[in-house]
Order: sequence, then structure tokens, then C-alpha cells
Amino acid sequence: DVVIVAADRQRHPRLSVAVPSVLTSAFTAAGFTGTSIDVAVVDTGIYALNTLVDPGPASRLVNIISLASGCAPPDDDSSADDFQGHGTSIAGVIAGIDPTGDIDGIAPGIRKLVNVKAACATDSGVTQQDSDVIGGVESALALGTDAPEVINYSFGTIGLPNAPNPDPYDNELLARYLDAVADAHGKVITVPAGSNGPSLGTIDTPGIAYNV
Repeated sequence: DVVIVAADRQRHPRLSVAVPSVLTSAFTAAGFTGTSIDVAVVDTGIYALNTLVDPGPASRLVNIISLASGCAPPDDDSSADDFQGHGTSIAGVIAGIDPTGDIDGIAPGIRKLVNVKAACATDSGVTQQDSDVIGGVESALALGTDAPEVINYSFGTIGLPNAPNPDPYDNELLARYLDAVADAHGKVITVPAGSNGPSLGTIDTPGIAYNV
């Protein structure tokens, strides 16, 4: 039986509200667009779109591959390209440039976008290993003048509620490592809180780290 007849409506992307929703308009209006700042995206890679790579006379994309475990086809552990879309999406939110100005990223004027490919498709889905993340961040820190001031990491996992330390957050490897990077190198580390809330103890790690 026919339950309802509805119009086949056309839908449009609403990326133009993403940046205003995090209240960056006051900063961009004052001229703060990330100029002279380098940002690393530790993720599934970045597809070299013109709106991400080449806002000026030279490409701002710096590629690092940190994959010890290998990828499942069609992903490729010898390529810094993004075969999953996640890293490219994150990079666009951070630094995308729209010629019309409607869907610019939060900081479209950043100097270098450091693409740290540390995740890819495996037989278990899109995953990252701690060792690949740490190796990629260390490689980014070793870039000299291109070493990023900001490191974005948009993956996570459930914390360790049964760790022997009364404060389990102190015992989680990647949270401790990113804390140390922020402390020792003066870097800004941005990570997700996760999507498991709102109950107590539902923030993902490394979002539970103190210095991120």
C-alpha cells in the first residue's frame, strides 16, 4: 500500500554554516586566518585538491607516510593520497579555500598543511595503530622550519576503565604521548572527545589527555 506521496526535494550541502558555528568569524574579520602557521593532519591522508594544496605561488602540502602495517586495496601504503575521504574532509574543515568564500575552512591562510598518512583501509576497516601515529608525529616534529605548530588527530578509542592506576587516563599510551608532545614541544594538539556520551567516562582517548 502507498503510505505517503512526497516531493522529490533537492538537498544542498551546508558546509557554509560549519565555520560560523564555531564562532571563527570574529577572528577572520580581524585578519586572523592562520597565516605563518603550519598544521599537521594525522589521518587517512589528504587528496591533493586545488582548494587545499595551492592557495598561492607554491604548494603548501607536505607529505609524510607512517604506515608499518600495510593497507588493503584499493588503499595504498606507498601513497600519501586519501582513499577513504576522512583526512581530506578534516583538512577541508581546517584549511579549505573556496574561491567564492562561502565554504572556507577555519584557517584558510595556513602556511603548510602537513599530511601525515597514518591510517588506511585494512581487513578490519579503516584503522590506525599507535605506533604509526607516534611515528608520523615524530616525523612531523623533525621537519625543521616546516614542523607544525598545530597537530590534529581525529581518531580515538574507548579509554581503559580497568587500568591499574587509580586514574586510568595517566596509563593510556597515546594520551600520555600527546601530552608529552604538547608539553615538551609547545604544540597545540587537537583531538576529538568521541561520540559515546553523555555519561561519565565516555570521552575517548586520547581526548582524555590533560594537555590537548
